[in-house]
Formats: sequence, C-alpha cells, structure tokens
Amino acid sequence: MPEIWNIIKSFRFYNAIAVLAVLEGLLILAGVLPPISSYSAGIVAFSLAQMAVVAYMGISLAKIGFKKVAVKGALAGLVMMAVVSVFSVIGYMYGIPVLGIPVQSAAYLPVALISMAIANALLFAAFAVVGALLVPKKTTKKK
Repeated sequence: MPEIWNIIKSFRFYNAIAVLAVLEGLLILAGVLPPISSYSAGIVAFSLAQMAVVAYMGISLAKIGFKKVAVKGALAGLVMMAVVSVFSVIGYMYGIPVLGIPVQSAAYLPVALISMAIANALLFAAFAVVGALLVPKKTTKKK
C-alpha cells in the first residue's frame, strides 16, 4: 500500500510540472513570453518554478531511496518535454518559434526535441536527488 501512495504523490508533482509547462507554452504562443532559449526573466521564472517542484518532489519522496527519486525526477523532466514538444509542433505549424533554436526543416525538429528531452531528464533527476539529499537522516541513539 505505501508504494501506491508514493505513485499518487508522484502524479501530483507530474501534474504541477505539466501545468507549468502548459502555461509557459500558452504564453509563448500568445507572444507574451519570448522563446524558451531566450532566457528572459519569465522563462527563467518558469524554469526555477519547475526546478523547485522537482526538488520538493525529491524532499517528499526521499525515504523511497535515491535511485527511485532520480527515476521519478527524470520522468518529471520527460513530462515537461512532452508538453514542450506539443507546443513546439503547434508553434512550428503556425510559424511561432517556441524553442527559439533554428530548425531548418520538420525532419530536424524531433532530433532537437529528443536531445532536449534527454538533457532535461538528467537535469530533473539531479534536482530530485539534490532535494532528497536535503532531508536529514534520522539517527538512532544507542543507550
């Protein structure tokens, strides 16, 4: 039963990451925010919010072990990239740059998205583990 509770907890964090990515994608498509690679204040704020969610996920799931926390962090990164991928394709269809990197044709877009997904999965896994490392270990007192 505790494993099911950890899965339910994970879905909360995946949903938060997805909502942040959807909001970011909508704001980029609407022209309120510049493309992701511009590193404007708004894009950095969304990135920091996503990293904070992943670090908090690591903190709240620390007792399941670092390996499982890293896997869940990587999955959160893949969830974020799945949403960004959808918005990138929509932006490509309408001529709105979402990623902000030059893509000569539609054939190169999946290569760019896959490489970004791998990088984000590793980065999110690292942030989740860092969050898990922040949790103090319980010490037992010997009498």
